[in-house]
Amino acid sequence: MKGEKGSRVIIAGMANTYSVFAKLIRAGLTGVNPHTLTVALNRAERLAIRFDLQTEQAAALSLLELAGYPETANELDLFLSVGQTLKPISFVDGALTPDHAVAYVIWLPPFLAQADPHIQKNAGTLLHWLIANRRAAVAANPGCLDGLRALAAGNTLNRYQAALIAYTLGRCGIATDSDTVIRLAEYAIEHGRENVALVSEAIYSLNPAGLVGALKQLLNAADEHGLWTGIQVLEHIATIDDPAFWAAYYDEIDGLIGGLGALAGRHRDLARALDAIEKHLSLVE
Repeated sequence: MKGEKGSRVIIAGMANTYSVFAKLIRAGLTGVNPHTLTVALNRAERLAIRFDLQTEQAAALSLLELAGYPETANELDLFLSVGQTLKPISFVDGALTPDHAVAYVIWLPPFLAQADPHIQKNAGTLLHWLIANRRAAVAANPGCLDGLRALAAGNTLNRYQAALIAYTLGRCGIATDSDTVIRLAEYAIEHGRENVALVSEAIYSLNPAGLVGALKQLLNAADEHGLWTGIQVLEHIATIDDPAFWAAYYDEIDGLIGGLGALAGRHRDLARALDAIEKHLSLVE
């Protein structure tokens, strides 16, 4: 992994540090995993901690004291470069603060753009968790999204990256991000459904006017691709079981689906989505 060379210099100072590292991971302690322990090893190196002068117990305590989430871009590099795949369960809700979220969103674009697919994936997992769990902090600091906006303006994104950035801008961006969200959404699900959940949430996270405007633009698109994207979004929206959502969007969605009857005759997926949506709307008091 990137940064591993420095970690091995520390480990070489004490033959059983590998064992300590492994035992701490197996212990299942909250927030203690290969990613946070790699950060700990790097901090220990910078502090010139002599593991060769410590017992195994003392080494374990030293690592636990230093283990944690990245505080700098360099530590984030080490955190994301660990050979193991980063999983949402690796994140401790209380330990990742709103300040962490804003800083990470600023630092993440270069990692999302990495040629290494493993680092890309880990960066994407972290970004997705942050937007799902620290949305308010990121939305309150829209300037922290500028790096992602710059990535979106390029032509090198894969479809997962496009879906993830659309999701981030849709949930945390500003009104002028709407066109970018729609463009990325169309691209992200051009050849499959694997990113439709991210794309749909991106679009229906826009304000009501933005949501309806996006769906109108897609469903009225001259090409089948735009229309198909709109249908995919409608299908996903039809699965929402939150009564508050349907109450809040009742007038806008009722007006939108009213003109889609003719299209439903040619698209079975659209017909099913409209049927489900009408049932939701019928339950709104």
